[in-house]
Amino acid sequence: MGLFTHSYKDVKTYHKDFVNIVLNRYCKDVTLNDNYYRFIKIDELNYILKDKIDISDFGKYESEFNDCDDSRDILLGKIKTLRKGWALGRCEIQGHALLCFIDTDSKLWLLDNNKSIREPKEKEILRIEF
Repeated sequence: MGLFTHSYKDVKTYHKDFVNIVLNRYCKDVTLNDNYYRFIKIDELNYILKDKIDISDFGKYESEFNDCDDSRDILLGKIKTLRKGWALGRCEIQGHALLCFIDTDSKLWLLDNNKSIREPKEKEILRIEF
């Protein structure tokens, strides 16, 4: 079986071996929990973040009990209820927990808990789990 498997709603689905190759360009500590992933169209993600997800209910920041890893997991759950199979997961950078995703150009992006998207810096990511 090849690394590219098929297309679903115009989004290619990739085998975890290819996803691992992409992620290892950014981080060596990678955990993949599924066999296939759909790469994300950034404009579709931006639409979902803007029009479908409200972060005001994340609650007030409270160290250890409602901090960045809790907000990250809530945001991840909200997105995954809307789009199954996306190449979207948890990652950690120095002192902060956030999301990361792979776009349709096989590029990794960071998604912070305030819904901002940015490119990762070199060797910034400590761990990734999809």
